[in-house]
Amino acid sequence: MGSPCDTVHVANKEITTDYFDIKLFPNPASTDIKIDITLKEYDPAIKTEVVIIDISGAIVQKYTMPDFVYLATIDISKLARGVYGVQLRQPKRFGERVLAVEKLVVIR
Repeated sequence: MGSPCDTVHVANKEITTDYFDIKLFPNPASTDIKIDITLKEYDPAIKTEVVIIDISGAIVQKYTMPDFVYLATIDISKLARGVYGVQLRQPKRFGERVLAVEKLVVIR
């Protein structure tokens, strides 16, 4: 019979490697922003959207990323000064899934 120091416990744990990212620059910005996205895998059948949300949660701007494009420039000149959330979204069977979120500061 062994001691507790001789015992080895093994557990099976699923490790996910999902990697989605969104980078904004410049930030703060006043006229336009460049958006750099990273997707775990690319599927042209699944459209990726960049959604800008105001502090109340309302969608103020949407941009659909063209196929095979990971860097885009978005005009934000019509947005009021303030803090916004920028979400990277993809549709799923029922609704959408948010892949990544970044804060955007609009200055004038």
